[in-house]
Amino acid sequence: NNKQVIAPSQIWMELDQQRVLGRDASVRSTSTRSINEKLVPVTPEKRKVVPNVCNELTILFEHDFGLKVRAYDDGAAYRFFTSLPGEVTVKHEEVALTFSPSDSTYFPKETSFLSHSERSYPHLAVAQLADTDMCCLPVLVVKGNGIKVAFTEADLLDYAGMYLKGTGPGKTVLRSVFPPYPLEEEAVNDRTVRVKKGADYIARTKGTREFPWRVFLI
Repeated sequence: NNKQVIAPSQIWMELDQQRVLGRDASVRSTSTRSINEKLVPVTPEKRKVVPNVCNELTILFEHDFGLKVRAYDDGAAYRFFTSLPGEVTVKHEEVALTFSPSDSTYFPKETSFLSHSERSYPHLAVAQLADTDMCCLPVLVVKGNGIKVAFTEADLLDYAGMYLKGTGPGKTVLRSVFPPYPLEEEAVNDRTVRVKKGADYIARTKGTREFPWRVFLI
């Protein structure tokens, strides 16, 4: 309805060998399709059958990577994919979501990556968040124009879970941050494992694959 949900925002992925997917990118080709299918969850929760109805745009870039973008009636999603040989090391994935000064958020604040993701959701102005304030997903943003948008991820496999951070008082960008790949771990109790030593990357994975969906529920 001609209302802005998210202002123009940067996304990119940094791989090993100083490869950055998304900076100065050149489009090789695009294709579209309509999807209308029914998904049957292995473990039904709210629904036994989930309708999956959307339009999908696939953008293929030079240097063997691309984006899939889906538009639904009540949301949107995108994911990176790569067609690279062997294994790749993912150093970082940047998601810098730009909101407006009038926007607020229910922010499940975390104190570290050692978490069971069972936090309270304080209601804060996005511009009030410090650059040390970090949250797990999902996070809900309430826009000044009345729209609510929840951001989360899906199809998380062989990859680090995303967290978001504020960028300092007066700023309205939420940026992605990831726990490092664990090199050494120790069991703290029957349900908690602490990372003793982390790598300087977030994932080492197949070079040809699709990465997790980044999902906006509107």
